[in-house]
Amino acid sequence: PVSKKPAKDKFLKLSIEDCNKCIDVTPVYVQSTPDKKFRKHAVTWLNQECFNDEYDQDSSNGSISSGKLKGMVL
Repeated sequence: PVSKKPAKDKFLKLSIEDCNKCIDVTPVYVQSTPDKKFRKHAVTWLNQECFNDEYDQDSSNGSISSGKLKGMVL
């Protein structure tokens, strides 16, 4: 991972509430950005307080509306 130490330092400076929010939101963020090249570096994500952003949990869950038809019989 890029900038691992600065990300860890930033994370440790957050409030307990923000740390918990980061832990809760990270899997949703990862799921909402399946292509890794479009994900922010951890330190950027923390500095910009992206853990407070809203993420579309349904965009990459494999639903028909997301354009993923794997396993569908047409």
